[in-house]
Amino acid sequence: MIERIYKLFGRLTDIGSDKYLHFIVGMILATIVRLHVGALAALVALIFVTIVMVAKECVDHFVRKENFDLTDALFGIMGGVVMLILMI
Repeated sequence: MIERIYKLFGRLTDIGSDKYLHFIVGMILATIVRLHVGALAALVALIFVTIVMVAKECVDHFVRKENFDLTDALFGIMGGVVMLILMI
């Protein structure tokens, strides 16, 4: 059992800290939009988080000349989805 816990923590540390930041920002954006939009708020919040995360990666790619990291965008979107599920 202890070995499984250590494996889990090992996998969590393998994820870069940048991914955690994207996840947290996705959660924050989803919360803000969900609280300020009326009907269909969850759908609007998810679309907004998706647009912001993809736009951020496009800025990184075209302006900052870095690689477009799809996993960064996906972690942000997952953060939004998790927060929207928690807000149900």
